[in-house]
Amino acid sequence: MAIALSPNTTTEGASTNDMTGQFWQTIWSLGIPNMLKTFAWKASCNILPTKVNLCRRGVIDNATCEACGMAEETSGHLFWDCTKAREVWVAIGISFDATDVSFKEFVDLLWYVIFVQCMDLHTFDIGVIIRDHEGSVIAALSKHLPLPLGPLEAEAKAADEAVSFAWDVGVREVIFETKSKVVSDALCGTITPQVSFVDVIGGTLH
Repeated sequence: MAIALSPNTTTEGASTNDMTGQFWQTIWSLGIPNMLKTFAWKASCNILPTKVNLCRRGVIDNATCEACGMAEETSGHLFWDCTKAREVWVAIGISFDATDVSFKEFVDLLWYVIFVQCMDLHTFDIGVIIRDHEGSVIAALSKHLPLPLGPLEAEAKAADEAVSFAWDVGVREVIFETKSKVVSDALCGTITPQVSFVDVIGGTLH
């Protein structure tokens, strides 16, 4: 969710320009739980209950980070600068040296690369990993698709590519995982697919 923390050049407050409006349209249309969308919005508006914000409201009188005790707990510190936060990044497999990179610079880079560049190029990339019942990797796929698709359409296309890839490598009994509940429900037949990706879902199922 880091890219949602700063759609402009600061880590405090939300931008009001057209690009940010398009950004939030993309965020709210994602097939993810509403609580995650709300969290991203609160982070962008700098209204998360960090200790700094609670101090400003007079709720508490000490803004020092409880995790590390080395700095005030702002959103930037909470997700980036705190040593405990970096331990979490490493624990989930994202290791980096952020010594000379500020939180603002990191978020601005993500904002540009992930959102602005994708809008300009009208492309997206997909990744597929097939594992056996023990978690060992059987096959992997990375593919660049020059298609101007929205978030749900891209997720549906990624699912379609995953099915085709599994078939190509000879895997028949598969459990598929996707981050989009909407696409998952559409594939399982519990909802009717939106018009924008109904053809992709139909092709995947047949």
